Amino acid sequence: MDIPEARKVHAAPVPRVGGIAMVAGIATALLVWNAGSRQIQALLLCIGVLLVFGVWDDRKNLSSGPKFVGRSSLWQWL
Repeated sequence: MDIPEARKVHAAPVPRVGGIAMVAGIATALLVWNAGSRQIQALLLCIGVLLVFGVWDDRKNLSSGPKFVGRSSLWQWL
C-alpha cells in the first residue's frame, strides 16, 4: 500500500503497482487490433518501458531524475 505523505497527492492509502492491470488491458487490445503494425509494436515497447519505470518507482521511490531520463528517452521510438 502507498501511504500518503508530503509529496503524494492522495489522502488515503492506495494500492501500488495498479498500472500492471491497465497495461495488460491496453496491450491486449492493441495486440488484438493490429499486432503486426510497426507503430503498434513501437507503442507497446514504449508502454513496456513506462511500466518498468512505474514498478521500479513504486518499489524504490525514484527521484525525478531517473524518471525524467527514462520517460524522455521514449520519444525516439515513437
